[in-house]
Amino acid sequence: MARSRGKRGTDWSKIATVVSTMTAVVALLFTGLSLRETQRQSEIAERGQMTDRFSRAVDHFGSGDVLIRLGGIQELHSIARDSERDLPAIAAMLSAAVRKLRSFEAPCQYKRIDMETKALLDALATVDAGASVDLSNSCLHLMSVRHARLRCAQLQFSRLNAAILTDADLTGADLSSVHLGAPDQPDTHPVGATLTGARLVSARMGRARLTHALLQKADLSNADLRGADLTGAYLKGAKLRGTNLTGTVLSGADLSDTDLAGAFIKDADFRNASITRESAIRSGAVDTDTYKQTTIC
Repeated sequence: MARSRGKRGTDWSKIATVVSTMTAVVALLFTGLSLRETQRQSEIAERGQMTDRFSRAVDHFGSGDVLIRLGGIQELHSIARDSERDLPAIAAMLSAAVRKLRSFEAPCQYKRIDMETKALLDALATVDAGASVDLSNSCLHLMSVRHARLRCAQLQFSRLNAAILTDADLTGADLSSVHLGAPDQPDTHPVGATLTGARLVSARMGRARLTHALLQKADLSNADLRGADLTGAYLKGAKLRGTNLTGTVLSGADLSDTDLAGAFIKDADFRNASITRESAIRSGAVDTDTYKQTTIC
Protein backbone atom coordinates (compact mmCIF):
# COMPACT_ATOMS: atom_id res chain seq x y z
CA MET A 1 0.00 0.00 0.00
CA ALA A 2 2.87 2.36 0.95
CA ARG A 3 4.73 1.43 -2.28
CA SER A 4 1.66 2.29 -4.40
CA ARG A 5 1.32 5.62 -2.63
CA GLY A 6 5.01 6.43 -3.39
CA LYS A 7 4.56 5.83 -7.12
CA ARG A 8 1.70 8.29 -7.19
CA GLY A 9 3.74 10.96 -5.37
CA THR A 10 4.51 14.33 -6.97
CA ASP A 11 7.53 14.30 -9.30
CA TRP A 12 9.02 17.64 -8.27
CA SER A 13 11.99 17.34 -10.59
CA LYS A 14 9.74 17.21 -13.68
CA ILE A 15 7.70 20.14 -12.42
CA ALA A 16 10.88 22.12 -11.83
CA THR A 17 12.02 21.33 -15.38
CA VAL A 18 8.69 22.48 -16.85
CA VAL A 19 8.66 25.66 -14.78
CA SER A 20 12.25 26.39 -15.76
CA THR A 21 11.44 25.87 -19.45
CA MET A 22 8.37 28.11 -19.27
CA THR A 23 10.37 30.78 -17.49
CA ALA A 24 13.00 30.67 -20.24
CA VAL A 25 10.32 30.91 -22.95
CA VAL A 26 8.67 33.88 -21.22
CA ALA A 27 12.06 35.53 -20.85
CA LEU A 28 12.76 35.05 -24.56
CA LEU A 29 9.37 36.45 -25.50
CA PHE A 30 9.89 39.43 -23.23
CA THR A 31 13.35 40.01 -24.70
CA GLY A 32 11.96 39.78 -28.23
CA LEU A 33 9.16 42.23 -27.43
CA SER A 34 11.63 44.59 -25.78
CA LEU A 35 13.92 44.45 -28.81
CA ARG A 36 11.00 45.08 -31.12
CA GLU A 37 9.84 48.06 -29.08
CA THR A 38 13.39 49.41 -28.97
CA GLN A 39 13.64 49.04 -32.73
CA ARG A 40 10.27 50.76 -33.18
CA GLN A 41 11.33 53.65 -30.99
CA SER A 42 14.61 53.88 -32.89
CA GLU A 43 12.75 53.99 -36.23
CA ILE A 44 10.42 56.70 -34.91
CA ALA A 45 13.40 58.74 -33.72
CA GLU A 46 15.21 58.22 -37.03
CA ARG A 47 12.12 59.22 -38.99
CA GLY A 48 11.78 62.32 -36.84
CA GLN A 49 15.39 63.25 -37.54
CA MET A 50 14.82 62.67 -41.28
CA THR A 51 11.72 64.87 -41.16
CA ASP A 52 13.71 67.62 -39.47
CA ARG A 53 16.47 67.28 -42.08
CA PHE A 54 13.91 67.41 -44.89
CA SER A 55 12.15 70.50 -43.49
CA ARG A 56 15.46 72.31 -43.04
CA ALA A 57 16.59 71.35 -46.56
CA VAL A 58 13.31 72.56 -48.09
CA ASP A 59 13.65 75.88 -46.26
CA HIS A 60 17.17 76.31 -47.66
CA PHE A 61 16.04 75.15 -51.11
CA GLY A 62 13.43 77.91 -51.22
CA SER A 63 15.78 80.67 -50.07
CA GLY A 64 16.23 83.86 -52.04
CA ASP A 65 20.01 83.51 -51.68
CA VAL A 66 21.52 81.29 -54.39
CA LEU A 67 24.30 80.08 -52.08
CA ILE A 68 21.77 78.93 -49.49
CA ARG A 69 19.76 77.25 -52.26
CA LEU A 70 22.88 75.39 -53.36
CA GLY A 71 23.25 74.13 -49.80
CA GLY A 72 19.61 73.04 -49.85
CA ILE A 73 20.20 71.08 -53.07
CA GLN A 74 23.09 69.23 -51.44
CA GLU A 75 20.98 68.51 -48.35
CA LEU A 76 18.12 67.14 -50.44
CA HIS A 77 20.58 65.04 -52.44
CA SER A 78 21.96 63.57 -49.22
CA ILE A 79 18.46 62.77 -47.93
CA ALA A 80 17.52 61.15 -51.25
CA ARG A 81 20.49 58.82 -50.93
CA ASP A 82 19.63 57.96 -47.32
CA SER A 83 15.86 57.65 -47.62
CA GLU A 84 14.26 55.65 -50.44
CA ARG A 85 10.88 56.74 -49.11
CA ASP A 86 11.63 60.42 -49.81
CA LEU A 87 13.42 59.84 -53.12
CA PRO A 88 10.44 60.33 -55.53
CA ALA A 89 9.34 63.57 -53.83
CA ILE A 90 12.87 64.98 -53.81
CA ALA A 91 13.44 64.03 -57.46
CA ALA A 92 10.18 65.74 -58.40
CA MET A 93 11.21 68.91 -56.52
CA LEU A 94 14.65 69.05 -58.11
CA SER A 95 13.18 68.36 -61.56
CA ALA A 96 10.61 71.13 -61.17
CA ALA A 97 13.42 73.54 -60.25
CA VAL A 98 15.34 72.63 -63.42
CA ARG A 99 12.26 73.10 -65.59
CA LYS A 100 11.63 76.50 -63.99
CA LEU A 101 15.22 77.67 -64.44
CA ARG A 102 15.55 76.29 -67.97
CA SER A 103 12.05 76.74 -69.31
CA PHE A 104 11.23 77.22 -72.99
CA GLU A 105 9.20 80.28 -71.96
CA ALA A 106 12.49 82.18 -71.88
CA PRO A 107 14.65 82.12 -75.04
CA CYS A 108 16.46 78.79 -75.23
CA GLN A 109 19.94 80.21 -75.61
CA TYR A 110 23.01 78.22 -76.59
CA LYS A 111 25.12 78.92 -73.52
CA ARG A 112 26.73 77.12 -70.61
CA ILE A 113 24.56 75.68 -67.85
CA ASP A 114 24.46 77.99 -64.82
CA MET A 115 25.83 76.87 -61.44
CA GLU A 116 22.45 76.19 -59.83
CA THR A 117 21.12 74.12 -62.73
CA LYS A 118 24.40 72.18 -62.78
CA ALA A 119 24.00 71.33 -59.09
CA LEU A 120 20.40 70.21 -59.68
CA LEU A 121 21.35 68.02 -62.64
CA ASP A 122 24.28 66.45 -60.78
CA ALA A 123 21.98 65.56 -57.90
CA LEU A 124 19.30 64.07 -60.17
CA ALA A 125 21.86 62.10 -62.17
CA THR A 126 23.18 60.19 -59.17
CA VAL A 127 20.07 59.10 -57.24
CA ASP A 128 18.50 56.79 -59.87
CA ALA A 129 14.94 58.03 -59.26
CA GLY A 130 13.41 56.61 -62.45
CA ALA A 131 10.35 58.31 -63.91
CA SER A 132 10.29 60.81 -61.03
CA VAL A 133 13.02 62.65 -62.93
CA ASP A 134 11.04 64.88 -65.30
CA LEU A 135 13.23 67.18 -67.39
CA SER A 136 10.80 67.41 -70.29
CA ASN A 137 10.46 70.66 -72.24
CA SER A 138 13.72 71.99 -70.79
CA CYS A 139 16.49 74.02 -72.39
CA LEU A 140 19.64 72.08 -71.46
CA HIS A 141 22.16 72.98 -74.14
CA LEU A 142 25.72 71.99 -73.22
CA MET A 143 24.75 70.11 -70.05
CA SER A 144 27.56 67.83 -68.91
CA VAL A 145 26.76 64.86 -66.66
CA ARG A 146 28.98 61.84 -67.19
CA HIS A 147 27.93 58.40 -65.87
CA ALA A 148 24.42 59.74 -65.24
CA ARG A 149 21.83 57.27 -63.91
CA LEU A 150 18.67 58.43 -65.67
CA ARG A 151 16.79 55.17 -66.21
CA CYS A 152 13.17 55.81 -67.24
CA ALA A 153 13.68 59.59 -66.99
CA GLN A 154 11.36 61.92 -68.89
CA LEU A 155 13.26 64.13 -71.32
CA GLN A 156 10.78 64.47 -74.16
CA PHE A 157 10.84 67.69 -76.21
CA SER A 158 13.94 68.98 -74.39
CA ARG A 159 16.93 70.55 -76.08
CA LEU A 160 20.23 68.92 -75.16
CA ASN A 161 22.30 70.15 -78.09
CA ALA A 162 25.99 69.40 -77.58
CA ALA A 163 25.23 67.83 -74.19
CA ILE A 164 27.82 65.47 -72.73
CA LEU A 165 26.26 62.26 -71.38
CA THR A 166 29.20 59.89 -71.74
CA ASP A 167 28.49 56.41 -70.28
CA ALA A 168 25.04 57.54 -69.12
CA ASP A 169 22.35 54.96 -68.34
CA LEU A 170 19.17 56.11 -70.12
CA THR A 171 17.56 52.69 -70.29
CA GLY A 172 13.84 53.08 -70.96
CA ALA A 173 14.04 56.88 -70.88
CA ASP A 174 11.55 58.92 -72.89
CA LEU A 175 13.56 61.02 -75.35
CA SER A 176 10.76 61.55 -77.84
CA SER A 177 11.31 64.61 -80.03
CA VAL A 178 14.36 65.59 -77.98
CA HIS A 179 17.14 67.64 -79.62
CA LEU A 180 20.52 65.97 -79.10
CA GLY A 181 22.02 67.13 -82.34
CA ALA A 182 24.28 69.96 -83.42
CA PRO A 183 22.96 73.39 -82.37
CA ASP A 184 21.08 75.64 -84.75
CA GLN A 185 23.90 78.15 -84.76
CA PRO A 186 25.56 79.16 -88.04
CA ASP A 187 28.88 79.95 -86.32
CA THR A 188 29.29 76.69 -84.39
CA HIS A 189 31.06 73.48 -85.34
CA PRO A 190 28.45 70.81 -86.16
CA VAL A 191 28.98 68.45 -83.21
CA GLY A 192 25.94 67.01 -81.49
CA ALA A 193 25.53 65.52 -78.05
CA THR A 194 28.17 63.15 -76.72
CA LEU A 195 26.62 59.81 -75.78
CA THR A 196 29.71 57.64 -76.19
CA GLY A 197 29.18 54.33 -74.39
CA ALA A 198 25.73 55.40 -73.20
CA ARG A 199 23.08 52.78 -72.44
CA LEU A 200 19.85 53.61 -74.27
CA VAL A 201 18.23 50.17 -74.28
CA SER A 202 14.51 50.41 -75.05
CA ALA A 203 14.67 54.22 -74.96
CA ARG A 204 11.82 56.03 -76.69
CA MET A 205 13.45 58.38 -79.18
CA GLY A 206 10.87 58.78 -81.92
CA ARG A 207 11.48 61.93 -83.99
CA ALA A 208 14.51 62.80 -81.85
CA ARG A 209 17.13 65.00 -83.47
CA LEU A 210 20.60 63.45 -83.17
CA THR A 211 22.42 65.15 -86.02
CA HIS A 212 26.19 64.75 -85.70
CA ALA A 213 25.73 63.11 -82.30
CA LEU A 214 28.60 60.99 -80.96
CA LEU A 215 27.18 57.55 -80.21
CA GLN A 216 30.28 55.39 -80.47
CA LYS A 217 29.76 52.05 -78.68
CA ALA A 218 26.39 53.22 -77.35
CA ASP A 219 23.81 50.50 -76.67
CA LEU A 220 20.56 51.36 -78.49
CA SER A 221 19.20 47.82 -78.50
CA ASN A 222 15.43 47.70 -78.91
CA ALA A 223 15.23 51.50 -78.83
CA ASP A 224 12.49 53.28 -80.77
CA LEU A 225 14.11 55.69 -83.24
CA ARG A 226 11.23 55.98 -85.69
CA GLY A 227 11.53 59.15 -87.71
CA ALA A 228 14.63 60.28 -85.81
CA ASP A 229 17.29 62.35 -87.58
CA LEU A 230 20.80 60.92 -87.19
CA THR A 231 22.35 62.80 -90.10
CA GLY A 232 26.11 62.66 -89.75
CA ALA A 233 25.92 60.80 -86.44
CA TYR A 234 28.95 58.76 -85.33
CA LEU A 235 27.70 55.27 -84.44
CA LYS A 236 30.86 53.22 -84.84
CA GLY A 237 30.65 50.05 -82.77
CA ALA A 238 27.16 50.88 -81.50
CA LYS A 239 24.58 48.18 -80.71
CA LEU A 240 21.37 48.55 -82.70
CA ARG A 241 20.04 45.04 -82.15
CA GLY A 242 16.27 45.04 -82.61
CA THR A 243 16.22 48.84 -82.85
CA ASN A 244 13.35 50.46 -84.71
CA LEU A 245 14.91 52.58 -87.46
CA THR A 246 11.72 52.88 -89.49
CA GLY A 247 11.88 56.15 -91.40
CA THR A 248 15.08 57.13 -89.57
CA VAL A 249 17.46 59.49 -91.39
CA LEU A 250 20.98 58.02 -91.35
CA SER A 251 22.36 60.15 -94.15
CA GLY A 252 26.12 60.51 -93.80
CA ALA A 253 26.16 58.52 -90.56
CA ASP A 254 29.14 56.33 -89.64
CA LEU A 255 27.71 52.86 -88.99
CA SER A 256 30.95 50.92 -89.28
CA ASP A 257 31.19 47.92 -86.93
CA THR A 258 27.62 48.54 -85.85
CA ASP A 259 25.52 45.57 -84.69
CA LEU A 260 22.29 45.77 -86.71
CA ALA A 261 21.01 42.25 -86.04
CA GLY A 262 17.22 42.33 -86.02
CA ALA A 263 17.06 46.10 -86.56
CA PHE A 264 13.99 47.36 -88.44
CA ILE A 265 15.06 49.61 -91.33
CA LYS A 266 11.93 50.07 -93.41
CA ASP A 267 12.07 53.47 -95.18
CA ALA A 268 15.32 54.38 -93.40
CA ASP A 269 17.56 56.81 -95.31
CA PHE A 270 21.07 55.38 -95.80
CA ARG A 271 22.27 57.96 -98.33
CA ASN A 272 26.00 58.63 -97.96
CA ALA A 273 26.11 56.47 -94.82
CA SER A 274 29.15 54.25 -94.29
CA ILE A 275 26.98 51.20 -95.11
CA THR A 276 24.16 50.64 -97.58
CA ARG A 277 20.70 49.27 -96.97
CA GLU A 278 21.76 46.03 -98.66
CA SER A 279 24.79 45.58 -96.41
CA ALA A 280 22.62 46.34 -93.38
CA ILE A 281 20.24 43.57 -94.39
CA ARG A 282 23.18 41.23 -94.86
CA SER A 283 24.21 42.14 -91.32
CA GLY A 284 20.86 40.94 -90.00
CA ALA A 285 18.62 43.99 -90.31
CA VAL A 286 15.09 43.46 -91.57
CA ASP A 287 13.19 45.65 -94.03
CA THR A 288 9.79 45.37 -92.32
CA ASP A 289 7.71 47.35 -89.84
CA THR A 290 6.83 44.55 -87.41
CA TYR A 291 8.73 46.14 -84.52
CA LYS A 292 7.36 45.69 -81.01
CA GLN A 293 9.14 47.46 -78.18
CA THR A 294 9.79 45.80 -74.85
CA THR A 295 8.41 47.87 -71.98
CA ILE A 296 10.88 48.50 -69.17
CA CYS A 297 9.49 51.48 -67.27
